[in-house]
Amino acid sequence: MRSRPAVRTVCLAILGSALLLLAVLFFAQYVTQIGRARDQEVASQLTEVYGQVDQKFIALAERNWNLLEDGALVCALAQQDDRAADYLAQLKQRWKFHNWLFIDQDGSCIDMTGKKGYLDLGQDFYLLTQEGRSVIVEGTLDDAGQVLLFAIPTAPGRFQGFDFLAAALLYDAEALHEVLDDVAYAGQSECLLLDRNGRTLVSFQQKIVDTQDLFTMLAIADFEDADQTAVRTAIRTGQRGDCLFTVPKGSFYLHYQPLGLQDWMLVGIVPQEAVGQHVRQVVRQTTRICVVCALLLLIVLAITLIEHDRRAMLRQKGELAYREKLFDILSANVSQVFVVLLPGDHRVEYVSPNAEQVLGWSRERIQADRDLLAQVEFPDRPGLHWDDLDDLPLGTTDQLISTRRHPETGEQLWFDELIYHIKIGKIERFLLIIQDRTQERRDRIDLMTALDVAEAANTAKSAFLSNMSHDIRTPMNVIIGFLPLLERDADDPDRVREYARKIGASSHHLLGLINDVLDMSRIESGKVDLSADAFVLGGLVERIELIIRPQATAKKQTLRIVTRTLLQEQLVGDEPKLSQILVNILTNAVKYTPEGGHIQLTIEQLPQTAPSRVTTRFIVQDDGIGMSKAYQKVLFDPFTREKTGVSSQLQGTGLGMSIVKNLLDLMGGSIDVESAPGAGSTFTVTLDLRVQEESADPGYWQAQHLHRALVVDAAAACSGDVAGILSQSGLPAVCADTLDDAIVQLDAADPPFDLVLLGCRQPDTNGLLAARALRPHFQPERTLLLVAGDWTPVAAQLRAAGVAGSLPKPFFLSSLKEELRHLREGDAPVAAAPTGGLQGLHLLVAEDYPLNAEIIEGTLELFGATCDLCANGAEAVERLLASSPGQYAAILMDMQMPVMNGCAATQAIRASNHPCARTIPIVALSANAFAEDVREALDAGMDDYLTKPIDAALLEQALVAILAQKRQDPT
Repeated sequence: MRSRPAVRTVCLAILGSALLLLAVLFFAQYVTQIGRARDQEVASQLTEVYGQVDQKFIALAERNWNLLEDGALVCALAQQDDRAADYLAQLKQRWKFHNWLFIDQDGSCIDMTGKKGYLDLGQDFYLLTQEGRSVIVEGTLDDAGQVLLFAIPTAPGRFQGFDFLAAALLYDAEALHEVLDDVAYAGQSECLLLDRNGRTLVSFQQKIVDTQDLFTMLAIADFEDADQTAVRTAIRTGQRGDCLFTVPKGSFYLHYQPLGLQDWMLVGIVPQEAVGQHVRQVVRQTTRICVVCALLLLIVLAITLIEHDRRAMLRQKGELAYREKLFDILSANVSQVFVVLLPGDHRVEYVSPNAEQVLGWSRERIQADRDLLAQVEFPDRPGLHWDDLDDLPLGTTDQLISTRRHPETGEQLWFDELIYHIKIGKIERFLLIIQDRTQERRDRIDLMTALDVAEAANTAKSAFLSNMSHDIRTPMNVIIGFLPLLERDADDPDRVREYARKIGASSHHLLGLINDVLDMSRIESGKVDLSADAFVLGGLVERIELIIRPQATAKKQTLRIVTRTLLQEQLVGDEPKLSQILVNILTNAVKYTPEGGHIQLTIEQLPQTAPSRVTTRFIVQDDGIGMSKAYQKVLFDPFTREKTGVSSQLQGTGLGMSIVKNLLDLMGGSIDVESAPGAGSTFTVTLDLRVQEESADPGYWQAQHLHRALVVDAAAACSGDVAGILSQSGLPAVCADTLDDAIVQLDAADPPFDLVLLGCRQPDTNGLLAARALRPHFQPERTLLLVAGDWTPVAAQLRAAGVAGSLPKPFFLSSLKEELRHLREGDAPVAAAPTGGLQGLHLLVAEDYPLNAEIIEGTLELFGATCDLCANGAEAVERLLASSPGQYAAILMDMQMPVMNGCAATQAIRASNHPCARTIPIVALSANAFAEDVREALDAGMDDYLTKPIDAALLEQALVAILAQKRQDPT
């Protein structure tokens, strides 16, 4: 058994431990309550004090709005500027502002003394002048330093000859202090207005924060009950809160809350000793009482503290390592490089890991060679050298703008550099922050470039309008000038016909100019849509030839179309735009080539780099008047024409080549020009076009039982081109330049030839002779005639002589395959028989404008046709529904009409039960000439689309073609 003393000792030990535990628990609870009371009192005080500052600032702003509104009204109504200036001076003396400004719509300003200047308000200027909102803006002035500007929009007024629409009050730091009379802790605190990025806009004391960036100061602060990142996030997101932090100047409470005006934050920084005086007194009194208890615990705590300190050191080292690692991770993804330098020898102690990303040097290289950081230039003022760092006072900051060269690329980079001389405890360091500003500077340069481009565009637009006015007035002068001459010479038919011919030519010129201007306008406004439709290259060339050959024939010019190495003829693209490009170039070639000249269009394709695309070249050559080198530089500018003795006599809009260039840019193509005065011109258009899917058929020739072909043509180049196209498509072909050579090759061929392509210039003579000479040596059903003319008048004779069919020049594989299909199926195409024009036909015309209706009726009478006129689409529908089948041969439909427009009327007709509703031809006559208008009309059920002004020949041609098509295919 244990002795009594031992038991007593154990009991005392247990009792002492229990009392000690109770004392510790009581003291801990007491301290917790005191801490809560302190926190509640601090939070309450800070909220109340800075709530008063907020309200006072709001009151200042509202007073200033009223002052500005009243003052601007007084100055606007004042009869004399001296009285207005005296009134503003009285306001300044009474309300203690720094200056009064009037602002105009351009940002220019004038102060109350009459001094003028320019005020850069940035985005706030738009809010002030355009949205009519009152704004508060911070900035700096040469004569006042940091200022705060209160501005409101006003009614337009005038002060000392200056027209204004806004007024503003300026407060410098001294004026703000005097007006606000800082109410926070009797001037011991510092009150700041910040933007959401922590940048100081206004400081009412500037005793504690000596930098324009609060976050920079907080970056080196220690926080007791908060996290620096959380504080930064709270300020940026406009939250309210407070916390305690420590910097070399001492410990301070930080209070932040949204300002009642603008998107700003109100921040208060209060020394710790100035807050919670009452709680501290209670703590001091109770601390004296608890000293005795604390002494009793001292021995026990001493041992505990030693162990605690040891563990705290380990924990602190872990936290330090964690913070360094976290800082490395964060700094690796920002544009700021952080460098810590030791005082004295200025060795590099630390470099953030993003140094290589921003500066081009790794952190290891910078730590090994600090002079890498000295490879810098300071464009604004002399920069700091290593020896100058020690001259920077402790606790101050220097800011510089610098440029550096990237060590690998040589690119010039721009930076903001901040140098801090800091001391935390006994540790003194230099902190260098290098922030990349290169992109911001590039954005500024890009903005200036865009401004220059816009100014150049305005200048070009003015020139464009001037030229357009001149070119429109020229044909208009002809049209208007001949009208009185027509009245004067009405009894002279010959002169009337001559005047009408000249008026017609000028009218067509004017219409072409208007169409070109509209095309240019749509291209420049981005309203041109490119289609991606399937088309055949041979059909495109055939349609272009139908337009250009009559023009060339009228000037006795030779037009030659040549094909070379065409492997892909079934393409996908915008055929109308491509046709417009080539027609514009060829029309210019005809226009600027004298009579008897030569024009050649060459189509060739480059070797394919991908099976789905092919690069196609269209080369237009002429031996016309040519162009100078100087003019070639502006050839594609709108309204440009070279002024020479010949070209000045030719009509033109000066827009054709500009349209060509813009369309090619939209289509991803290019155009090259080679020319010289008197030596003709060569235009090369290059386009990358998509090939129709499944257009290639490798087994086609075998399926047709064709294995060899002979091309007979006296033009060696032509026969070589055709033979080359056939060979590359999979059908081996050889050439013969003479009939004798062809007969020899036909007789000696082993295996024999399966196809003969016979080239000649005219079918009536050369074709007959050649066919008769070859007939004994080859099968007539496999002989085709390559001819540039029409073989229909002598088709029977040619067939009797041994020709099965004809192919047009230039040669296209698609044409050959189509002709072979006709021969195989026995349905060779026959030219449509003449229809007899419009003689005796009766039409229905819907046109709301009486003069246009009269013109249409008269035009139809020229061709022996009659019509019934309707004033709108609804009346046209009623007329047709009431008519007997076949009463109307066709309908001419205006697009824009009252009651019911052309599209609605067409849809109503097509949907009706009239026997002719689905078959009667309907042709649109409209002043709208854009692709979307044509598409809308065709989608509504119309058969064709003609634009006004009405061309009589085109109207007859379109109606004849549609009526012929309807007779062949009534559906």
